[in-house]
Amino acid sequence: SASYAVVRERGGLSGLKDATKALGIFTKGHLPYTIDHDNDAALKASVPTLAEMTEAALAILERQEKGFLLQVEGARID
Repeated sequence: SASYAVVRERGGLSGLKDATKALGIFTKGHLPYTIDHDNDAALKASVPTLAEMTEAALAILERQEKGFLLQVEGARID
């Protein structure tokens, strides 16, 4: 009801070209560790990397007339 584009799979990021607000829900919990993501074809196909999510966010935010602030954090680095 708040006009968010909701994305649930990695492939959905490419569909955000015209979105002004987006919400990505890719897992039921934490995003996987990079080593797990890199070694699991199912995760690789369905869950985007932090870099891919950042690129999608920047593509949406760069269209904003008033500018923006984006904070990106990779909390599960260990």
